[in-house]
Amino acid sequence: MSIMKYLNNFFLFILFGIIVSCGEEHSLREENYYIDNINKEWLIDDSINSNFTMIDNNGISQSFNLQWIYNEMSKSVSKNFGITTLISYREYISYSYTSTYNSGFSISMTAATDNEDIQNGDVLTANVGNTAFRYDFTYNQVTDVYLNAGAISSIYTSEGLQSDTEILSKVELIDTLTVNNFQYKDILHFKLNDFTDSIDNFDITEIYISKNIGLIKYKYYNDIECYRVK
Repeated sequence: MSIMKYLNNFFLFILFGIIVSCGEEHSLREENYYIDNINKEWLIDDSINSNFTMIDNNGISQSFNLQWIYNEMSKSVSKNFGITTLISYREYISYSYTSTYNSGFSISMTAATDNEDIQNGDVLTANVGNTAFRYDFTYNQVTDVYLNAGAISSIYTSEGLQSDTEILSKVELIDTLTVNNFQYKDILHFKLNDFTDSIDNFDITEIYISKNIGLIKYKYYNDIECYRVK
């Protein structure tokens, strides 16, 4: 082997060692992703809505109490041949409520990402009782549905959203909605259209969320509806 070729190979070996030794803290690229301010309005202004009451069409009421708020930059690491190539931080905000009859309510949002491997929009996750869903604001699509009967999930790929089973549940954005004699603006309405053969009478099939306010209405499969008391 010529001295020049030996030196070239030695240099490449040393360079590889330096890259590996750098580890996560010295990755080739670092990205921060934040929730769009417009989408963030679907979360709750907790300063005025820490606790609230819902009442059903049989006159039974229950209170929802804010237990915690979680806000962080969630970290993920991408590697290629064992070498860290990307460290990304995604903004994540979550609110969790307990209720008198253990229905519970939580709402959270995770920031979009835009890299070579994954491209997704800001994702809202909401859960009432045993029903939960995720909605992507870029794709305008329900990406995941969770119920006692099972779960359906989509996968983000370089070609978009993919799922082995078609998700039939939908989200509709409504300008205004009157609930319990009070008019709310900017409503996100989730309707469960999956698991039609295995839904229980006390599974929640519809969820209504208002911007900056949170949960304002939900409906069970047995047609019992619960309304927010203003």
